[in-house]
Amino acid sequence: MMRTSTTPLLFLQTLLSSTILVATFEIQHDCLVLNNIETNITFDTFEFLSLARPEEHTVTAYIFCEDTNKYDYLNLTPSNVSLLRYRSNNQEDFITPTPVEVIGWTRFRLGFMNNLTLHDDNNLNWLHDPSPIDCTVSKLSIKNGNFTRQCSPNTPVWRIEGSQVVDVLMNTDAADLEKRINLTLFSMKNHKPFFNVCGAEFQLGLREGSMVMASDEAADALPPGRRYLALTILSQDSHTLLKVESEGDELLTTKVACYPSKVRVRGRNSDSFLLVEHLHIPTREEKELWCVSRSVAVGTSITAGVTILLLALMTFFVIYKYGREKTINRHIPPRPIMTLTSMPSYVEPIEPTKTATLERETKAKDRINTPSPEHLYEEIDESNIKADPHHHYTNEHNSTGSDVSHSSFRSSTSSPDIS
Repeated sequence: MMRTSTTPLLFLQTLLSSTILVATFEIQHDCLVLNNIETNITFDTFEFLSLARPEEHTVTAYIFCEDTNKYDYLNLTPSNVSLLRYRSNNQEDFITPTPVEVIGWTRFRLGFMNNLTLHDDNNLNWLHDPSPIDCTVSKLSIKNGNFTRQCSPNTPVWRIEGSQVVDVLMNTDAADLEKRINLTLFSMKNHKPFFNVCGAEFQLGLREGSMVMASDEAADALPPGRRYLALTILSQDSHTLLKVESEGDELLTTKVACYPSKVRVRGRNSDSFLLVEHLHIPTREEKELWCVSRSVAVGTSITAGVTILLLALMTFFVIYKYGREKTINRHIPPRPIMTLTSMPSYVEPIEPTKTATLERETKAKDRINTPSPEHLYEEIDESNIKADPHHHYTNEHNSTGSDVSHSSFRSSTSSPDIS
């Protein structure tokens, strides 16, 4: 009996926890950070994000025509943009200076309609001279860097396995008063991320049930789930401060040895987790709207969680009841099946029993032998009766042998006259 009830319960608990955990986190496949992109061209444009590191930005793109003897080689460096066109035995070079210096994630859009074009997210043209396309572009290969595909939400996702190291660049606001990184961490198993800022390493973990950013090994690993982090670099007096927050809770504020341009993130050898960068820094109005949207999302999540829990409980009850009935019915012999063939097709009269018959006869005799209280007996005047020596009584017996008798007086033919 315990096996019948416990097994479905454990299964439902595992299914429910896995469903809720997966349902609360979703990423787009085209936001995964890749070292290169290989794709077939089916449209006349292709968008991608490229991580431009200070003095290190190099992007190499190969644009292949359907004719394998024709392709273009596009190379971006911090100083210039070069285009080499290979057509059979001929080679053409186009070199233009880089229009602007870019740092961090930058969106580019390649165009293949009539002319080869390259624009950034500010719609700035990086190829000044017209570059006519004399073939049908079929394939594109982008290499030598960190890229994502279109990724409309602007949320690049790093997949960190073991002690793999990822350098996240700090976003600088317009006033250059602070640098900030908005991150989301997610894992399906226990994990402990490490953050290195200006040579100082901090670990994100649990201590006495609360999430902390610690500089020692005393913190426990984080359980599976999702966490939001905001890392901010502040200048205060002559010091540089690192401030770490999680959903409004301050985890750490400490001095660092430099004014960093990046944060290095890694895990333990057994760790596997996702690190999501949120490139857009929301304004005050957007934060307020985000809070409202977040409240609605929390309410929706709670409602969905309660609904899933109720469905799980109902499923468990049905499984438990079915198992219990099956166990009980195993020990109860089957009932005989009554057929309708032995029942009469009409209503038969019921014969009276002997006891009922005797009762009715007894009541009838009592009515006969018991005189009625209203019966009047006629008085006979004996003075008028003449003695009859032959007068006698006659007793009649009924056929049943009962003592029911009737007395009658009979007079002789003549009576002596007594005078």
